[in-house]
Amino acid sequence: MEDITQSKKWGKCFWCSVIAFTLLVCSLVYIIDPYFQFRVRDNQYFMDVDYVNPGLIKNYDYDTVLIGSCMVQNFDMEKFNEELGVNAVKIGTGGLGPKGAVQYIDLIKEAGKAKNYYINMDLGHFAEGYNNELAINMQHKDSMMNEYSFLFKEDPISRLKYSFSYEAWFRFIPVDMGLTVYKLIKGDIPGGKLLSKTSVAHLGEWSDDYDYGEDIVLGKRDSSDEAVYGYVLDEAEQDKLLDVMKQNIDNYLYDIDFSSGNYTFIFPPYSYLYWEDAKAENSYDTYEAAKDYFISEVKKNGGEVYDFQDAEITHDLSYYKNTIHYNKYVNDFMIECMADGEYKR
Repeated sequence: MEDITQSKKWGKCFWCSVIAFTLLVCSLVYIIDPYFQFRVRDNQYFMDVDYVNPGLIKNYDYDTVLIGSCMVQNFDMEKFNEELGVNAVKIGTGGLGPKGAVQYIDLIKEAGKAKNYYINMDLGHFAEGYNNELAINMQHKDSMMNEYSFLFKEDPISRLKYSFSYEAWFRFIPVDMGLTVYKLIKGDIPGGKLLSKTSVAHLGEWSDDYDYGEDIVLGKRDSSDEAVYGYVLDEAEQDKLLDVMKQNIDNYLYDIDFSSGNYTFIFPPYSYLYWEDAKAENSYDTYEAAKDYFISEVKKNGGEVYDFQDAEITHDLSYYKNTIHYNKYVNDFMIECMADGEYKR
């Protein structure tokens, strides 16, 4: 009898300890909130786009969203807002594909703040499913986004996953606490490259981390084969690829509720060399046909499209670090063009 009483006592102590520990952990995560799930702290915390994007969508003040891969990460959001007359938040992450973009779009719609959607389109993502080795050389974020899908939800289980997530406790919370103390002492966090990690307006920027120019682009192209496919497609393969791309486009557009806002899609200005490679491999005409199909379907739904892929700036390799990626001055060019309605299809 005494053993049973002792066991019950230990059981109560154990569960009380578990509950107390859980409450403590949850309370600290709620107070510090490294992923912005409850509030946004601009210019104070260390931010990683993959972790804070859902929180920005839920809790930031905006009426417009800019969504896309590394093609949009160097947009100057102050210039974007001023030129286009909006109050936008940038939801950019390297390699973001259509499936990941739809996840963000669904969350944005649920938040009910956005009137305008500007969405980057990397055509190569629509080749997925034809042959993975043929898809454009970009890393898709879809699988990684599934790993932190709890950040898109607000149910108790998702909140517990957030509170006990490894990255929160061993990567972000210690740094966030340190930056908070530093700001209290110094009054402000240093700018420079740290801006892309602490400022919402500059979140994810990478332009200043690389060198640009014709010699660099040609050197990388010659040494690492940045071609679209790497071999020549015959007519049957072109037809098959186009069918796959059209099906993927249909699936993507079907998942978008065009009645939820004003949708503008952007085809970014890869350098002309990317398309020269595509022509050599007989994929250029297929990509153009897929793009024309995309534009036609978007317009049927009341959306707009800007196509920068034949812009004159794509022939100036001083703006590029390889055949695809460009620096922030190209992003500024795109903003100015959209403000004037240039390159609208």
